[in-house]
Amino acid sequence: MAVQQHSIATLLDKYGRIRIRMLCAFVAVYEADSSCRRGGEICNLSTNTISTGLHNLENILQVELFRYAGRGKSLSPADFAHELYPVAKNICSTLNHRLSGYYSVSDVVFYILLARVKSIGQASRLMGFSVSNGIEKINTIESWTGNKLFNRNGRRGVNLTMEGYAYLKKSIKVVESIDTIEQLLLGLNDKIQVKL
Repeated sequence: MAVQQHSIATLLDKYGRIRIRMLCAFVAVYEADSSCRRGGEICNLSTNTISTGLHNLENILQVELFRYAGRGKSLSPADFAHELYPVAKNICSTLNHRLSGYYSVSDVVFYILLARVKSIGQASRLMGFSVSNGIEKINTIESWTGNKLFNRNGRRGVNLTMEGYAYLKKSIKVVESIDTIEQLLLGLNDKIQVKL
């Protein structure tokens, strides 16, 4: 998938707030037979954090992922959960290191933009934040991944390192997976329309 500028605004508007940790929490609960407690143990997160993450993900996607039987009761996967699971699992396994806690879809898009335009200032403006925030984001992403992803060339901009190219492939794969989630949601909306 070519990440084009017109689709970036749409992607960020709809899904930019999704944190990778939310998707990984969903995967953990799904794999733990819909148990927030066991999913939390897998992710090393509290049951409350897992539950909050699932509710946030449901709010962003505007779809039910689990049917809740009440406080302390068991969950059961909603129909859409079965469709989302392989896509979310793919995203989590693509970004399988410590960055998943705070990394969001907007961070992935910024990385791809920066790799494409090779200018921190231009990528930052396209994302709607200051150059200093763009520099901070690069430093944070490199810290999360434990790799230097860009060579900074002063006024000539930035170039990807070898690790940066490998990470760019992972970032594009994540955006393609987010696009797949959108297609699944559109298909779900079509099914709802047919039933009405």
